[in-house]
Formats: sequence, structure tokens, C-alpha cells
Amino acid sequence: MKTIKVIGLLSLLASSFVSANNTIIFSGSYHHENVPITYPKTQHPISLVGGYNITNGILSSNTYNCGIDVSDYNMTTTLQWEATKPLLVVLGDNLIMCRSGSTGPFELDLTQFIESTPPHILDHLEVANSYPFN
Repeated sequence: MKTIKVIGLLSLLASSFVSANNTIIFSGSYHHENVPITYPKTQHPISLVGGYNITNGILSSNTYNCGIDVSDYNMTTTLQWEATKPLLVVLGDNLIMCRSGSTGPFELDLTQFIESTPPHILDHLEVANSYPFN
């Protein structure tokens, strides 16, 4: 037999005796029992249906909700740039696109966003109403 085939056969036999069920603890790290693993949540753009209204720093609009309480979306806002145009994008967790097309109203407080954004950006700010989903 060639050497490479013998090495491959030995590694195949050795792998059948290896167990990957044990916890791997790296040296210098701490091992904690019963600590839940939290994965980072990515937020996705919320589709605004039928336009929007901003009154006294409160954004009011409708979005697809599929019977889910919209407050579960954990909505936030972010400033994104499209070339030289500033866009206000409404983001949320657990975005579920439903086929029923049912919508529900929501309100989002923008006062903190407005206070932290410079006036020269607010003058040209647009709400990203129909954000492209990738």
C-alpha cells in the first residue's frame, strides 16, 4: 500500500473512536455551567405601508404584522446614507413577511434620534419608506 493510503486508513479508524460530545475548555478561559448562549440579533428594515406621519417626534405608520404584536419587533432607527442623501431607516427584530398582507399601526418615538442628529442632516433627511430587501 502507498503511504498516503495507510495514513488515510489510520485517520479513518482513529476518527471513529473520537467523541465530540465533551465540552472544549481553552486554557485561560472560564467555564460556566448553565450559561445560555446568546447569538447576536440582526435587525431588518420594517416596511412602511401606506406612508407615514411624524408629529411631535412620533413616527406613525402601518406595517405588515401577520397578527403579531408590533411591539415585539423591538424597533429602532438608524441613519444610513445613499450617496449624499441621509435616510432614516426603521429597523426591527423578528421580521416575518406574511402572505396575508394584513397590516397594523405602530408608533415609534424619534425624539432621541432627532436630538442626536445635527440640524444640517435633519434638513435633508428622508424616511426610507420602501427599503429594498436583500
